[in-house]
Amino acid sequence: MAVRQVRNHGNNIIGYFPSLKMGRMVAFESTIERDLLFLLDYEPHVKSFAEQPLTVTYWEETKRRSYTPDFKVEFTGGQTGLVECKPQRFVSKEVNLKKFAAGEAWCAERGWHYEVITDEALRHGFRLENVKFLTRFARHQLPLLLKYRIKAFVDAQESAPSIDQIIEGITSESPAIVRATILQMAFHNELALPLNERPIDLDTLVYPINLKEKYDGHTKIFSQQRVCLGTGPLPGNTRPAFPIG
Repeated sequence: MAVRQVRNHGNNIIGYFPSLKMGRMVAFESTIERDLLFLLDYEPHVKSFAEQPLTVTYWEETKRRSYTPDFKVEFTGGQTGLVECKPQRFVSKEVNLKKFAAGEAWCAERGWHYEVITDEALRHGFRLENVKFLTRFARHQLPLLLKYRIKAFVDAQESAPSIDQIIEGITSESPAIVRATILQMAFHNELALPLNERPIDLDTLVYPINLKEKYDGHTKIFSQQRVCLGTGPLPGNTRPAFPIG
């Protein structure tokens, strides 16, 4: 349960994200938080997440301060982390660096991980927009038998087929239904698409899921998203490191 309610400060956007993974509406109070929720809901190495999860207290000289990180994230490998979302232009502000240091120290004492995610890193490349695109198909009611046919078709190929090739190979349903089913299966990690390289289109290759692949090593959303305390902002070209799906 959130320890505080999201608030509109006059220049931020607040709202609720309909999470399939959590089965509820998750509150956000910035567009960075909203966009991160798309990834948290999709990424297979994220088991669960919660907004405004707890309050971190720290001392600033003789004054006792507190702040609430944006998300608590539990990973499938058993690790736990706190996530703070922040515009890149605000990362190096002294008040934020003190919060980051307090959050990192709080997590270190508990064996957790602390992560700062900026708008620039989050929106770099194609992954976020591709995940948003897949999310549009996640709730559609589609034929279960068609999913089996698509999986069998992909598994039978010597090399990864494109979405268009699967549509041409399965004629029992309309092309639009086959395409929607492929994209839904990709969202639910029943098929794998390369999401980092370019926008999804009919030429996008489709791979079978490797059931033996594990995500136990994941302790963060972005593998290199760390604030260098006292040294300024994160590099603008920091990139997320994700598996192919």
